[in-house]
Amino acid sequence: MRFELFTFQTELDAPIDAVSQRHAQRDHLLLRVTHEGVVGFGEVSPQPHRLNGDPSLDEVVAQLTDVLLPSFVAAVSREGDVPHWSRVTRFQGSGAGANFAAAILEMAVLDWQLQRDGEALQALWPSVHPLAIMRTVDVAWRGSLSEDVARLRVKVGAVALNASFIDHLSACQVPVILDYNCAGPSTDEIRGLLRQLDGLVDVVAVEQPFAAGNVVEHALLAKELPVPLSLDEGVRSRRDVEHIAQYGAASMVCLKPARLGGYSVTRAVAARAVELGLRPYVGGFFESPLARAVNRQVAAATVSEPSDVGVVERRGESGLWRTTAFGVGVAPERALEGILRPVPQGSFEV
Repeated sequence: MRFELFTFQTELDAPIDAVSQRHAQRDHLLLRVTHEGVVGFGEVSPQPHRLNGDPSLDEVVAQLTDVLLPSFVAAVSREGDVPHWSRVTRFQGSGAGANFAAAILEMAVLDWQLQRDGEALQALWPSVHPLAIMRTVDVAWRGSLSEDVARLRVKVGAVALNASFIDHLSACQVPVILDYNCAGPSTDEIRGLLRQLDGLVDVVAVEQPFAAGNVVEHALLAKELPVPLSLDEGVRSRRDVEHIAQYGAASMVCLKPARLGGYSVTRAVAARAVELGLRPYVGGFFESPLARAVNRQVAAATVSEPSDVGVVERRGESGLWRTTAFGVGVAPERALEGILRPVPQGSFEV
């Protein structure tokens, strides 16, 4: 069994400005698993630098190459077989990047096992809810929406929005989440923005105004806002979701599979969130079509809220991906080989 880790970079067709970062180019990690003539792929797309509690790309690589892959390879050798994809998290470490590392390996092993068995992801996780798409934009956006977009998530700072953008949002006639990305606005600033949009835009939630882990301030704010509060960066585990429900810190939660540690964890956390009366939805990190295909299916199988699992347009991406009948549904084309960069110490074999 062979594991090969690569990085590659793509450029967003329409850059998006968040509070602390401009999303114009994205670095991706691609893991290729080859065994018995069958190939599987996994992907995560971490930030280039640590941000709002999320690890940097280098930290993810270190956890994968120094901890998780050696442990998993040892298990393959010891057991004489490939551990089931749902067991991957048992081999992960505890440092920064551990959850992202578990997510990419879990996806690659899942894809490999489905390819080996001639099964498709949709059969493993049948769709339970009609898929509703949420699209992420910034305050400079003036584009159009495809018919499948049921909600917009707008990345805002602690400032008033200009009239032309408000007019554009109003004309779109879709519900909106205001995403603060831990910007730390005051309650008055949030209320001021809601008043500015009142009667013009259907604001259905305010997302993550304060720092990840700040349950207390979010709980206090949730009692004062006229719209639901959602947490994103503050959701990294089942325990986080339980604390959010316990303290009344939010009524909605954004579940990002890479941040949570993979798809088995995401499905379990989504089920627990619903049990606790929260409304979960699936988010992403501007991943390539590979990971977004898996995110999309886990959303269809687990949540009813619109989720950030639609197509992210990238320049020059045509011809890099192909649809597959089995596995997770998407695989790299040979054209991708031209932009892949092998990660040093990222190759393992057993």
